[in-house]
Amino acid sequence: MDERSEALKVEEVARLLQVSTRTVYVLLKYGKLRGVRIGRAWRVPRDEVDRFLHPDKAEE
Repeated sequence: MDERSEALKVEEVARLLQVSTRTVYVLLKYGKLRGVRIGRAWRVPRDEVDRFLHPDKAEE
């Protein structure tokens, strides 16, 4: 995670992806979405959410 990237909470990621928080935890568990676990909490870089939403742009 780039230190300049905004770190989002699971609830914020769920809102952006329009899914439940449970779905976000599943995506993190299976490596479909990358994040960092800090204690019991997860943080997901904003650019990782963008990559997940637009995988075709990540290859450019």
